[in-house]
Amino acid sequence: MPYSRASIFTRGWLRDFQAHHIYEVRWIKRLTEKGADEVAKDAPAVILTKAEHDIITTKLRKAEATLMDAVKKRGDAMPSKAEVWQMYQGVYANYPNWLKAIEHYFK
Repeated sequence: MPYSRASIFTRGWLRDFQAHHIYEVRWIKRLTEKGADEVAKDAPAVILTKAEHDIITTKLRKAEATLMDAVKKRGDAMPSKAEVWQMYQGVYANYPNWLKAIEHYFK
């Protein structure tokens, strides 16, 4: 569901349940030329428990650090969309529906 809808369902749960952008805002803002805020609002999301959200976020941060290290070593400032897509494929390997939901952003 779009993040804007998922966040409605999680209101009032004191962060016990959280809406998770499957395609994270940080990457939307880095890789989207126009309308990043609108894309982020409507980007696919899932509702996770706090524990699940923490696990996924930790995996994403580790994968991002590895990716950015490789990008810096070759002298670039930003990874390509293809590299970010590959990062998500690694992190979300056990969540094929999540990958299907965001694949079109990387085409």
